[in-house]
Amino acid sequence: MQLEDYLLKIYPLDPSSLNLLVAISSEVSFPKGHQLFNSERSANHIYIVRSGLVRASKWADEHEITFWFGMEGAIIISMYGYIKAT
Repeated sequence: MQLEDYLLKIYPLDPSSLNLLVAISSEVSFPKGHQLFNSERSANHIYIVRSGLVRASKWADEHEITFWFGMEGAIIISMYGYIKAT
């Protein structure tokens, strides 16, 4: 699926807005186990899972707790970055 298709599934953008978003976007890939975000730094990127699986977790009482899985098409953002920016 192309980026345009993912974006249009989220919201029906007009062609000029869609073209602007695509123009400032790039495709990246990460190895298994890569940590996109952490609670100690802000991040201002938005990711769309093209293939693979993303896991969100946190540490509590010396145990890692998984609280969310994202599959193909999932939107990934830093909640810390989102809250800090608003």
